[in-house]
Amino acid sequence: MFKLSCRFKQVASSALANDASKKFDIFASVAICRSPIIAPEMNEIQKKFVHFHNEIEDENSFKSDFELRVEKDIKTLEKKRQLEAEGKDLSQLEGEIGTNAMMQEDDWIKKKETVFEQYGIGKHASEHNDNFQTLSRYLDRKLMLVVKQKFENSSDDYSSPWILPQLKNSNESLRQTAERCIGDVFVNDMKLRIYGNSPIWHISYSYPKKMRELLKTDAVGGKIFVFQCVLEPFSRDPKINSKWIKEFKWSTAKEIGELIESNNPYQKTIKHVMFE
Repeated sequence: MFKLSCRFKQVASSALANDASKKFDIFASVAICRSPIIAPEMNEIQKKFVHFHNEIEDENSFKSDFELRVEKDIKTLEKKRQLEAEGKDLSQLEGEIGTNAMMQEDDWIKKKETVFEQYGIGKHASEHNDNFQTLSRYLDRKLMLVVKQKFENSSDDYSSPWILPQLKNSNESLRQTAERCIGDVFVNDMKLRIYGNSPIWHISYSYPKKMRELLKTDAVGGKIFVFQCVLEPFSRDPKINSKWIKEFKWSTAKEIGELIESNNPYQKTIKHVMFE
């Protein structure tokens, strides 16, 4: 029994020594997400609950300040019409006539329409759902950027399978590498926020022989440290760097699951980041 235990220790220490002697490339990867802009559509049960809840509120609640203002404005306008019909002076209504509740409500509606137009929200918003190159698709869902990426020292025809954007570390902090990666992905300046200085996930993989030849590297594989990023609200779609990115898609969690194989180590990262 003692000999068997010693044998196990020797095998384990030998495996650790072999693994330590292997060279790995270090990468920082960015999971760039666009948060939902609007609430998802309610299902039938939720609609019934809201309707039932509104009925209870209407029966038991007091009128809001805005509702009281509307009632007051209606009385004021009616009084104004009577005075005008009788040809009397409107000075007695001084202080009561101004920006009424209806005018304020019109301003709110205009602001809503401006926001809807800015973000492409409306009856025809679903028309963008088939366009993977726009952020105006699936406004009620979280989107993530997945790419087919080109690499240094590889031919122009070669690109990766669908992955998260990544960049090799160059003797700097992983956070700095992640920031450089974002700068390489987008041509224009993007307003986004990286969550923290530490990665949220770590992936290890081995290079196939053909890939090692293409990359001209003596490393046996790569270790990828994933940072989560969230885009700030903006109106225009970002411009992707075509010199570095061959293809890209702003995809939902379900769509990414179809693009990336189920046994791919990225799947765990995506499930973690895209949880809704």
